[in-house]
Amino acid sequence: ARTIAFSTLVLVQLAHTVNCRSERRSIFRIGIFSNIYLVGAVLLSLSLQLAVVYVPWLQPLFRTVSLGLSDWILIVVLSLGIVGFGELRKAMKRLSGPQSL
Repeated sequence: ARTIAFSTLVLVQLAHTVNCRSERRSIFRIGIFSNIYLVGAVLLSLSLQLAVVYVPWLQPLFRTVSLGLSDWILIVVLSLGIVGFGELRKAMKRLSGPQSL
């Protein structure tokens, strides 16, 4: 449970980072791959997270255990919720006009 919670928090932050590139424009309109440095940073962070979960000598240091496919599916689904929330917030800002929410 600790490894799932930790991984979910990391993935939520990575998804939120990508989603925060604009206050009003959708990430789907901007393009996920339009900022190559951000993509690189997210991939590096994801690689480090996977290392913490799967490299045997890192597991005791971070108190993690290896996760299965069903665990990762749960983590990804929960983490992508922040993208939906962010897109909804952006749509509300666009509909409300030039003033801020």
